[in-house]
Amino acid sequence: MKTQILPLCLLACASLATAQDESQKPQYDDGSIVVPAARADESILPAFSSAAAEHHLRDGALAWSESKSCISCHTNGAYLTMRPALTPWLGRPENRLREFALAELAKLKNTDPDMLQKGTRPAQAIYIAAGLAEWDRHVTKTLSPETREALEFMFSLQQDTGSWASLDCWPPYESDAYHLATVAAMAAGTAPDWLESARSERVAAGLEKLKRYLTSTEPPHDYGRTLLLWASCRFPGLLDEAGKASI
Repeated sequence: MKTQILPLCLLACASLATAQDESQKPQYDDGSIVVPAARADESILPAFSSAAAEHHLRDGALAWSESKSCISCHTNGAYLTMRPALTPWLGRPENRLREFALAELAKLKNTDPDMLQKGTRPAQAIYIAAGLAEWDRHVTKTLSPETREALEFMFSLQQDTGSWASLDCWPPYESDAYHLATVAAMAAGTAPDWLESARSERVAAGLEKLKRYLTSTEPPHDYGRTLLLWASCRFPGLLDEAGKASI
C-alpha cells in the first residue's frame, strides 16, 4: 500500500507545483515587455488611473504583436478600435500598433486566396480595417489611402450571407459571424467620408449585403444586441429609434 501512496503523493506535489508555476506566468511576455497576469490577491489602487489603464492596454497590445505576430480581437485589435477615440484625453495612440496593422494587412493580401477564408484571417482583416478607420476618424481626421485599401480588402472576403467566415469560438470576441459583421459595419461607417465615396460595384453590393444581414438576422445573444446598437450609431439604417430604444 505504501508503495502505491508514494507515487500518488509525488504526482500531487508535481501537479501543485505546475499549477503554481502557471499562476505566476505573465499574461503577455515578448521578451522586453512583461504584462503580469491578473491575481485575486493583487493590490488595489486607491483611485482609478486612466494612465495605468492605458499603459496596461498598450503594453499588452505591443507584447502580443511582437510575440504572436497577428491581429487579435482582444489585444491589439481592441486597442486599435477603441484607443483612438480617447485621443483628446490620453493623447495620440501608439503609432507602432498602426504600423503593425499595416504590415499584417500586407501579409494578408499576399496570402493564398483559399487560406484567407480560414482561421482568424477574416477577423484580422476586419479588425485592421476597423482600427485604421478609428485612427482616421479620431487622430488624423481624414481618410487615408491605407484605410481605403483595408476596407476594400475586407469586403473582398465577405461571404454571400453578408457576413464573414468565423471560427465561432472564444467568446465574447471572435465568438460568431454576427460579431464580425457588426465590427465590419463599424469600420465602414467610421472611416471619414468613405461610405459617400465608395463607388465600386463590389463594395456597394457588399454594403447592401451587410446591411441586409444585420437587419434580418436576430442577434444571437445580448452581447450581439449591444454590438448592433453600437454599430447603428455609425452605420446608417441598421436600427430605427424604436429599435434602439428596445435594446
